[in-house]
Amino acid sequence: MREQAGTAGQRQESVAARVAGVIRNSNAHVFGLVGNGNAEFVAALREQGAEFTSVRHEGAAVSAASAAARVAGDGIGVATVTYSPGFLNVLTPLAEAQKAGSPVVVVAGAPPLRGARPWDVDQSGLASALGVITLMATRSDAAEVAAAACRIAGETRRPVILALPVDADEVDGPDLTIPSVDGAAGLPEVSEQGLADAVARIRAADRPVLLAGRGAWDSGAQAALQALGRALGAIEFTSAAAHGFFAGEIADFGIAGGFAAHDRAAISRDADLVIAFGASLNPFTLAFGGMFPNAQMIRVDLAPPPPMLEIGLDLRGDARSWAEAMLRAVGTGERTPWASVPQTAAVEPLIDGVLDPRALAQALETMLPRERTIVLDGGHFVGWPAEYWSSPDPTGFLLTGTMTQSIGLGTGSAIGAAAARPDRLTILAVGDGGALMGLADLPTLLDTASSLLVVVFNDGVYGAEWHHYARIGVRLEDISTEEVDFAGVADACGARGAVVREVADLDALRPWLQSGASGAFLLDCRISRSVIAPFFAELMALEGH
Repeated sequence: MREQAGTAGQRQESVAARVAGVIRNSNAHVFGLVGNGNAEFVAALREQGAEFTSVRHEGAAVSAASAAARVAGDGIGVATVTYSPGFLNVLTPLAEAQKAGSPVVVVAGAPPLRGARPWDVDQSGLASALGVITLMATRSDAAEVAAAACRIAGETRRPVILALPVDADEVDGPDLTIPSVDGAAGLPEVSEQGLADAVARIRAADRPVLLAGRGAWDSGAQAALQALGRALGAIEFTSAAAHGFFAGEIADFGIAGGFAAHDRAAISRDADLVIAFGASLNPFTLAFGGMFPNAQMIRVDLAPPPPMLEIGLDLRGDARSWAEAMLRAVGTGERTPWASVPQTAAVEPLIDGVLDPRALAQALETMLPRERTIVLDGGHFVGWPAEYWSSPDPTGFLLTGTMTQSIGLGTGSAIGAAAARPDRLTILAVGDGGALMGLADLPTLLDTASSLLVVVFNDGVYGAEWHHYARIGVRLEDISTEEVDFAGVADACGARGAVVREVADLDALRPWLQSGASGAFLLDCRISRSVIAPFFAELMALEGH
């Protein structure tokens, strides 16, 4: 490890080693790929006893760090990559982490401060275009800047780039005003007038709905909101990011919007009041206006409301504080919910002689243990596991790629999820296109996860493009992945695999589950491409397809 000369003949610890010490003290699991710009940092991490997982693609490092932070529920995730091409490979997962609100520090090699070389790129400019700040660690303030990066990522729940210039040990960085962020000090208090207005609307409602988002989970509002739901006789929905928030409650209707079961969505249209806590209320959660068309909205959140969304009462503040205040005002107790959760109707297993993905998802829900972490790659197929699979809590359900409409981030995310929660079965659900994109890190995932099930929804095409564009003349071979034997790939990588063409083929999984689900199993599920997921049908209708 490189050291530099200090004053009076003393030797000074390198910038990379000082940054590694700060990261080690954060107790974060680090995911990365070693290159010229971060080799010394990784060596120092290892020397100091930090947990480090080496991935095969830089994008997987950021996806894994993001997933680990979100699944663990506290602390930060850390990724490390080299400069230039290594940094360019993280832009999609970095944008996803920014939009998803993931507290991640990306320790990245960076061009020399003395001047860029022909192969260097403007890394801080690229990060800034994604809304991500960059802090530079140099010989004058390496430990302080590293600590600030960890603090800012944790308090803002956003990624931060911690740059290690090639000449960091020889050059002092520019004067930098480190942003001062205090996420706890400035929380708005519950206002008496706002509470009185909310309670008046609650008392006037006959068919109330509670809608919880990830902000409600992060604020610790679960107990208060579950009690409030029982006191109001409300039915309860979540955003996709908070799936499992109301698990165990008799009025838990699951995810709102395009991922809602048809009969549950039909009941939601009769609601006359929705109280949303910590939910972004994006178009997918509200089914493009079709989820609660007859209800007025009370919104509780720290952020401003989305533009063009009609809010009856907007209450700024912490979800837990408002939920507890409303509960005190209306009183505890239990009322019968105004609607019962419908029983999910069984789907015929075959459609056009091919396995129906809905029947596949239903069958797996009955087979798999409840304590699990579900990681969904992006793509059309997500409609099936999102609709039919339950989650033990919001940390047990992770959507990837949805914020940037991308696919291929699932394998890296599953690495982080498995590392963060080794006590749970990790389930990676992925389409065939996303599985091929993440193939480089399948061995990494198999090495990381102590208990792993990979479910490939394999229809031989890029499903979103097939449903969107086949009808306008795009040729099948241009949007096809052809038939890939993913079970064979699993076998080659040392995992067990099985091809599933009908529900009965899932019996191959039972002995593995019954024996404790140790190691990894991959299900290569050959599904029909003729079924359109409801959320995607809504999107197509909105776009006039």
